[in-house]
Amino acid sequence: MRARPLPPALVQAAELPAANRDEVLAVTKGEQAALLIDARAPAFYRLGHIPGALNLSRKSFEEDYARLQRELKPGLRLIVYCSGRECEDSHAVAAALLERGHPNVAVYTGGWEEWSE
Repeated sequence: MRARPLPPALVQAAELPAANRDEVLAVTKGEQAALLIDARAPAFYRLGHIPGALNLSRKSFEEDYARLQRELKPGLRLIVYCSGRECEDSHAVAAALLERGHPNVAVYTGGWEEWSE
């Protein structure tokens, strides 16, 4: 099955709430309820990701979204990240999640780059 990328309109995401490293750390420790979403391509996810993060790639969004339906509970805070500050994948995936009825979405703009320092 060929992956279908997100429509170009979703790449131009509206301003989204930001999550910082401390908030992401609290999620990984179970101190805060949220689901971490890695918007990078599966190959990068397999090389390393934030503990507990699920892979919802921008490039195969529709297929990944269908696969993750059970985990993407309505109302649950979703924190989306990608490679780092220069990467737009997290914003595109976050916008797509908002469009699909997930109101509590934030972007960790530091992404994998900041996390892995």
